Amino acid sequence: LGILAGNKLFFGAFLIFVLARREWRASVFFVAGGVFTLLISAVGAGLPSILDYLRVLGGVTWYSATWNSSILGFVTRLFGEPGNDPLIRIPLLASILGKSFSLLGLGLLILMARRGHSKGSTQGLNDLAFSACIVLMLIVSPLGWMYYFPFLLIPLTVIWRESLRLPERGWIRAGLISAWLLSTTPKLLVQSDHLEGDPVLILGWAGTYFYSLIIFVVLLWR
Repeated sequence: LGILAGNKLFFGAFLIFVLARREWRASVFFVAGGVFTLLISAVGAGLPSILDYLRVLGGVTWYSATWNSSILGFVTRLFGEPGNDPLIRIPLLASILGKSFSLLGLGLLILMARRGHSKGSTQGLNDLAFSACIVLMLIVSPLGWMYYFPFLLIPLTVIWRESLRLPERGWIRAGLISAWLLSTTPKLLVQSDHLEGDPVLILGWAGTYFYSLIIFVVLLWR
């Protein structure tokens, strides 16, 4: 996981996950893996390339592209960012909502991590907590693109298995199938500057990936 975080920063959510569970050995190995990856990158491509990468990240203006399934992607399609045509242009509101809901998502991640590691917790609860981290990292990350969705096979499998323990498993599995179908909605990429304020696109096709993740979170919480 640390090596993954060294390649894709949003896997850093798992560091919060293991710290919340007070798994200190796992935390040390995570950090070591991330640092090792960064050192390999610095040796292979040079430190300036890493600094350039961070600079480019700081100048991103395409959060609202339709393949971005994160909360920030959704609210910037609604309320705007530099260079796009949102549903309603209130970019300050997009920034406030994006940051607020991201913090809420991180708080939920910590809470579910602790629940999965509480006294008397089962392997199933641990698996559900791990799965929740996968889903929440995609929601909270500013660039949680839909081509990372193969990772959702893990929560899909865990929820299906754990639903056997619940009397409402029929409803849970129906919700799971709905979430999976939404996550696989075929839609060509529409760039931020081509949204044209279209409500059908912004609230419909472009929102399906985000809606899928929200359903996954609700099912994992249950």
